[in-house]
Amino acid sequence: MAFWSRWFGSPAPRRAIDKPRPRIFISYGHDPKDQAALVRKIGVDLQGAGHDVWFDESKIRSGDAWRRSIMDGIQDTDWVLVFLSAHAMRAGSVCLDEIALAMAMHRNIATILLEPERDVRVPVSIGHIQWLDMSAWRGERAKGRRTWRAWYGARLGEIAAMLADPVHNAFKGEIRELARRLKPMSQSAMIARLVGDFVGREWLATQVNNWRLNQLSQRQLLLTAAPGMGKSAFAAWLTHFARANVVGLTLSRADDPESRTATSVVRTLAFQAAARLPDYRVPLLDLLRERDPDGTELAAKDAVGLFRFLLTEPLRLIDGGRSRDRFLLVVDGLDETLVNDRSELADLFARHGGELPDWMAVLLTSREEHEIERSFSYLEPLRVEHLAAENLTDLRAYASMWLSARGMTEAEHAATLDRVCEAADGNFLYLTVLKEEVENGRVSLALPAPLPPGLNGLYRSWMDRQFPDHAVYDAWRELLGLLAVATTPVPETLLGELLGWNDQRRAEMLEQLGALFERRNGTVAPFHASLRAWLTDEKAARSDFMVHAEAERQRLADALWTQLLAWTDHQETALEDFLISELPSNSHYGENSGEGWAMRRN
Repeated sequence: MAFWSRWFGSPAPRRAIDKPRPRIFISYGHDPKDQAALVRKIGVDLQGAGHDVWFDESKIRSGDAWRRSIMDGIQDTDWVLVFLSAHAMRAGSVCLDEIALAMAMHRNIATILLEPERDVRVPVSIGHIQWLDMSAWRGERAKGRRTWRAWYGARLGEIAAMLADPVHNAFKGEIRELARRLKPMSQSAMIARLVGDFVGREWLATQVNNWRLNQLSQRQLLLTAAPGMGKSAFAAWLTHFARANVVGLTLSRADDPESRTATSVVRTLAFQAAARLPDYRVPLLDLLRERDPDGTELAAKDAVGLFRFLLTEPLRLIDGGRSRDRFLLVVDGLDETLVNDRSELADLFARHGGELPDWMAVLLTSREEHEIERSFSYLEPLRVEHLAAENLTDLRAYASMWLSARGMTEAEHAATLDRVCEAADGNFLYLTVLKEEVENGRVSLALPAPLPPGLNGLYRSWMDRQFPDHAVYDAWRELLGLLAVATTPVPETLLGELLGWNDQRRAEMLEQLGALFERRNGTVAPFHASLRAWLTDEKAARSDFMVHAEAERQRLADALWTQLLAWTDHQETALEDFLISELPSNSHYGENSGEGWAMRRN
């Protein structure tokens, strides 16, 4: 406090206020010390004026997960006040994370320049925001206390006026209106999980940026990799931390039917782009208010109609002026959207992506699926090979970060790191599963204990441990078969009905499934698509654990058909989401196809 008083004077006295003031999250660099003291002084004075101010040093307690704490702080604020300095904007800084999270959560952002513009590398994502220039503050302080207090008081008043400006505050109302009209998917929690331990991939970001900036005739880029290579984590990191001009991101997951629906993806991309681009947000809102005041037109449109109405038409009205610094939409997980070997989402971008203005490009990611690559046959995919030197280097850095926290000696760390990286075979998902197995005491890293080789070996090791008596596995085979062939999480009650279990038996069986199967909101599913593939692959699972996919699909289709018939006879309740999602996926099997279904219905 003595340091503050010496240079900046005592904190401003608190005064009463008649109406609620904004909650403010302050993002700043902690060095140099006098600059950090100035920021804290501003925060204290805003607090004294009645604002609720969030400071990381006072809110993040020892032992808290810093990213979760920051997310909670930003989530609960109206404004994110960013103090721009070379230290705060350096690569890898916490401030860049905070800006990215604020953008993802669509918070009001105000910026204050603490150093000359030439010394501060302002992120592209907030480059359009006009900052308040306080870069002369050291010179003003050197002129003496009276001059300093007058200058500082004027700047503090400008900050308060900026926070109260109705033009700025209109942003919040516009975002709320867009959210109500477009109903975008919420992905913040998933993004935080994906980027929590992210390392490396700068080389891949460089390739993507080279395409974005220098290959202007190529409007789309398809990035492919094997399962478990971290495509979704890269997409999230690229969007929020890699300065790649990304204005929209969607993450499609097998356990989230909405995320795999083309119309939901289009609505979400439009919402995100509008939150980041004011010159798009305003005409989009005008368009919605004029042509669809009650929301009926949007509700009636298919994916192509929504794409043109929400993206193509309003974006083409904008003079982007950005053709050589293109913005990006990132669409992750096209392979997760396949239904009967076809992806409506992939077809949408393959056929209509070129209708976007030339200053907007699209990055798409997928596993190496023939059906997806066929949709984009006109593109040369950017492939991430699991044994590429860059990928192995990233994997080693990720494994080293994990092992460094385990209290090993230098020699133990080096030897274990070599063993882990060799067993992982270039696969990041392997490390994710291995970490959980080790931390729960199910796998040992001690020499000479062997590590399961590759992801397939890790799955087999897990199954051998979970079901040591293969003779009784048949009691589980039907359960795992249903979970493997369903494209979305299966309601637990339906599993009980299909398998003839009472409530107690169902609870006992599901409790024994273990960590590779996720139970959420009354449903259960394999934790990753690669586990589904492993269970249905005779070479990988072999006869010990392989499930009979065709028979399980038939059984699931029969059960769903029975449910549909019961609904058509009574229609007393709404159709369950699971039935709506799964029935088309299983409609071409056996007697449940086309005419067979019609005959049974009659």
